[in-house]
Amino acid sequence: MKKVLSVVLVVGLCLLLVGGGLFVGALAAAGWDIKTFSNIKIEEKRFEESADEKIESLEIDFENAKIELSFRADCEFVAVDYPQIQNGKGKNASEIALSQTDGHLTISEKITWQGRFALWNFSEPKVTVTLPADGGYAVVLSTDNGNITVNGTGRLASLKMETDNGNISTTDAELVCEGDMQAETDNGNVQLGTLTAQSVTAATDVGNIETEGILTAARIDLSSEVGNVEAHLAGKREDYAIEIECGLGKANLDPRTGGEKLLRAETSIGNIEITFSEE
Repeated sequence: MKKVLSVVLVVGLCLLLVGGGLFVGALAAAGWDIKTFSNIKIEEKRFEESADEKIESLEIDFENAKIELSFRADCEFVAVDYPQIQNGKGKNASEIALSQTDGHLTISEKITWQGRFALWNFSEPKVTVTLPADGGYAVVLSTDNGNITVNGTGRLASLKMETDNGNISTTDAELVCEGDMQAETDNGNVQLGTLTAQSVTAATDVGNIETEGILTAARIDLSSEVGNVEAHLAGKREDYAIEIECGLGKANLDPRTGGEKLLRAETSIGNIEITFSEE
C-alpha cells in the first residue's frame, strides 16, 4: 500500500510540474508577461556626476541585480541607473546607500526581509553604469546574483568584478587598465575580450574561462575548479614563465621558466588550451 501511495504521489507531482509548465508556456504564447505576476516592483533611480564634484573611483555593490558597464565617447560625466526594489504596496524592499566622498562614489544595496520573502518575484533588476571612454576610473562592480557585462572601448585605472552566481563578460569591450583587472565568480563563466592591463586575474569555481580577444599583461592568472581554461595571449610562449596545474584533463603546453611575463593556468576538472598571437 505504501509503495502504491508513493507512486501516486510521484506521478501527481510530475503532472503538477508538467501542468505548470504548460500553463506558463500558454501564457507566454498568448503574449502575457510573466513579470506582471510579480509582487515586487522596481523604481528606477539615477545618479549623475556634477561638474563641481568630480568622481575618480566608484564602487557598485548589489545583492540581486545584473550590472552593465558601458563606455561612451560622447559622455562627459559618470551616470548610474539603479533599481530600488519595492513590495506590492509600494514600500521599499531594499535599502540603498549612496555616498560621494573625496572623489569616490559608492552605491550599495541591502535587501530587506520584505524583499527576501517575496512569494512572486519575477523582476529583473539591472544596474547600468555609463562612463566617459577616457576617464581612467578605478571601478569595482559586485553582485551576489546576476551577470556582469562590460561594453565599448575605454581606459580605466583598475577594474574589479565579482559575482556569486552569474557570468562575467567583456567580449564586447576593448579595455586598457593601467593597473589590475580582476574577474571572479563562484558559479558562472568568465569571458574576456581584448584587454591590456598590468595584471589579469580570472577565476571561477564552476564554469569556463575563455577569451575572444588578446590578453596583454605582465601577469596572467586563470583558474577554474570545474571547467575549461582557454586564452589567447599577446606575444609568444617564450615571453612567459608558465605554471600549469591540470587535474583531470589535458593541457596543450608545459610548465617552463624564464620569460619576462608570468602565466598561471589551473583547473581541477577540465582542459587548458593557451595560444599566442605570434605563433
